[in-house]
Amino acid sequence: MILSPKKGNEIEYYQVMMQLPENNDRELGNLKYLDDNYKKTVITANRMNVGSVDGIEIKHIVDWLLE
Repeated sequence: MILSPKKGNEIEYYQVMMQLPENNDRELGNLKYLDDNYKKTVITANRMNVGSVDGIEIKHIVDWLLE
């Protein structure tokens, strides 16, 4: 699921999942193919998956909630 909440003129995309599947690019691929420059974030429950892939931030849900 991709959520794109709008706050004023800002748009951000979110993909939420338990963990990133190994050897499968489907979840990140959905965000990669969005042809705009809005912020894209994947929120996961697995701390081992955090980081950044092709400009898409991957954050642990607790860290994201505490921001």
